Amino acid sequence: MAILRLQTGGTLVKIIKPSPDPITQRVAGVGALTKKSLRSAMFSISRDLKKTAADGILEKPKHGNLYLVELKGRLVKHRASAPHEDPAELTGALRRSLKTNIIGSNELEFGAGNEAHAPYARALELGALIRLRTGVTIRIEPREFLKRSIRKNNRNIVATINKKLQEQLKG
Repeated sequence: MAILRLQTGGTLVKIIKPSPDPITQRVAGVGALTKKSLRSAMFSISRDLKKTAADGILEKPKHGNLYLVELKGRLVKHRASAPHEDPAELTGALRRSLKTNIIGSNELEFGAGNEAHAPYARALELGALIRLRTGVTIRIEPREFLKRSIRKNNRNIVATINKKLQEQLKG
């Protein structure tokens, strides 16, 4: 008897078949197929996470304070986001800074901002205390736009992984 142990995401699957029949030969390639299908799922999931976060940033109306902001030499009205609401878009830098990084076949990093583009992303996601030039310290409540994107896609993440695994096992 041939015993195949396949480790995927903490789940151990044992398949016991007499060898060498066509099923056992096909099952022997499942490990590579599983990694390929999980990586494919990660690409789909990363696209969905970025789209959901970007849609939340663009979503109107926002319910925060209304400001006059200088943008490209002109004063424009800008409605900020309220606490626990996706950030409001002003320049598009935050939305463009949304990034994912796929590591191997089972890790996905999802984030926004860096020092050059949207350095305020961390403060928007987690909240912050900011000291103004006037010496006054203000508290920015978290907007949690990345966590919200993950929560909105939670069912989709599981469904995408299952779908990709099923496609690989059938084909």
